[in-house]
Amino acid sequence: IYTLSLHDALPILWLKQIDRLKYGSVLTDLMIQKLEGIVHLDLGYLRLMQASPTLSGGEMQRIRLSQMLDSELSGIIYILDEPTAGLHEDDTNRVIDAMRTLRERDNTVIVIEHDTQVIRAADYIVEIGPGAGREGGEVVYQGPAANISQASGSIIRGYLEETFHLPACPARSFSDLLTVKHADSNNLKDLTVHIPLNAMVLVTGVSGSGKSSLVFDEILPALEAAFQGKACNGILEGWRKLDGVVSFRQGALYGNSRSNVATYIDVYQNIRELYENQKAAAERTLTKKSFSFNVPGGRCEVCHGAGTVDAGLPFLEGMQSICPSCGGQRFKDEVLEVTYQNKNIAQVLKMTGKEAMEFFKSISKVERKLKVLCEIGLGYLPLGSMLNTLSGGECQRLRLAKELIKKKRGHILYVFDEPTTGLHPQDVRAIMRMFGRLVDSGNSLIIIEHNMSVISQADYIIDLGPQGGEKGGNLLYEGPLPGLLDVMGSATGGCLKAYIDPSWKG
Repeated sequence: IYTLSLHDALPILWLKQIDRLKYGSVLTDLMIQKLEGIVHLDLGYLRLMQASPTLSGGEMQRIRLSQMLDSELSGIIYILDEPTAGLHEDDTNRVIDAMRTLRERDNTVIVIEHDTQVIRAADYIVEIGPGAGREGGEVVYQGPAANISQASGSIIRGYLEETFHLPACPARSFSDLLTVKHADSNNLKDLTVHIPLNAMVLVTGVSGSGKSSLVFDEILPALEAAFQGKACNGILEGWRKLDGVVSFRQGALYGNSRSNVATYIDVYQNIRELYENQKAAAERTLTKKSFSFNVPGGRCEVCHGAGTVDAGLPFLEGMQSICPSCGGQRFKDEVLEVTYQNKNIAQVLKMTGKEAMEFFKSISKVERKLKVLCEIGLGYLPLGSMLNTLSGGECQRLRLAKELIKKKRGHILYVFDEPTTGLHPQDVRAIMRMFGRLVDSGNSLIIIEHNMSVISQADYIIDLGPQGGEKGGNLLYEGPLPGLLDVMGSATGGCLKAYIDPSWKG
C-alpha cells in the first residue's frame, strides 16, 4: 500500500475495507479524508512513500493547503505566498476552490499572488506599486475586485481586462530538428520527441506529467554527452547544428555571502577600474582592489566591508547595527573621497540599475551591461543588492542577464525551467521580448512553462500528459500552437481555449 500512488485508489479502498472495530473508525475516517483531500488537489499521482525533498514547490504548496482543509477551524487568518507558483492553469482552479472553501468556513485568506486567474477570483484586492523597488511601496488600489476596472492608477487592471489571442503573425519557419529518442526517465513512456531549432519551443502539461524528466533528465544529459564527444547514436540526432547549450533551473544563485548584483553581472570590476583611474585615486595610491568591500585594502576593517556589526545584545542573537566607523558605507574615508561625477563608490552601489545606466552612459562597456539588466526587467535593483535577498524570479532573470552579457557566439540552445514563476504580468512581458530577441538573433529556446500568455506565443508545443505520475509521461501533441486546441484530453489545450478570444476561428 505504501508504495502505491493515490491514482491506484487502493490505499483509500484498503482503508475503507479494514476492520473499523479493530483499528477505530475515527482514525480510518481521518486518514481517508486526508488522502481524498490530496487527490482533490490533483496530487493523486504521488506515492505515499515519496520523500518530501523530491516534491516540487507547487506540490508542497498544495499538500499544505490540503492540511488546512482537513481542519474545521473557523476565525483563522491564512496567509499564502504565491500558492499557484509552478502550477498548471488546470491545477490553479483547484487551488482557488480550496481557498474558497476556507473562506466559506468563516476564515480569512490573504494571498500574495501575480496570477491573473487568482486575482479575478478575489473578493478584495490590495495592489502595491506602481513600480518595483524605490518606485513601489505605495497602495495603488484597495477595494472590491469588481471595482478595480475603475482604478486609474492600477497596473494589474489592464492585464485582468486583457483579451488573449493567438499571435496574428505566423510562427517562425524552421528546417532543422533536434530529435531525442527512447526518453524513458521516471514516468516517460519511451518517447521520441522532435524539437525545432531557431524557434521558441514550449514544453507543457500538468504538474507531474514528465516535463522536467524530458528536458533535464533526457535532453540536457544527451546534449552534454554529445558535446563531450561521447556516443549518442540512436538517442540524439541533429545536435551538430548547435554550438552550445545553456540551462536555467529554479534555485538560488551561486556566489559567496558577499556577492551582489554588480559583481554577478561582472560590471563591478569595470566600475572599480574607472575609479582606479581617477586622479584622486592616484594621489592616494589606491588601486582597483581598494574599491572592493570584500578584501582588505580600502574596505572598513571594523565591519570588514559589511556595513554592519554584531550588536552584541544579550538574548538577541544575530542583531546587527550600523558600523560606527564607516556609518554603513563599507569603505575607508580615503576611498570615499575619490569620486566620479561627484559620486563615490558607495553612492554608486546604492544606485538602481536604471539610475546607474544613465550615470555611466558615456562608459560603453558599463552602460551595455546595465542596459541588459534593465531590459530584462531588473532595472529597479540597486547594484549593491545582495544575491541572497533576491526572489526566485529575480534570480532567474539575473542568470539570463549574465548569459546575455557574455555575448555568446554561434547557435546556442537556451533551456528555461518555468522562467515566469513569481513574475508580475508586466515582468512576463519584458522577459518575452528578450526571448523573442534571442530567437531572432539565431538561437533556440526550450521553455517549461504553465503561463498561458507565454504558451500563446510559442512557435511549437510539446504537450505531455494526460495526468501526472503513472498516468502521465505520454506525448499528447507536438507541433505548431494552433493544433493543440484540437487535442482531446489535453489540459493545456483546454485551458488555452479559455484565453483566446471567441471570435478567433483558427
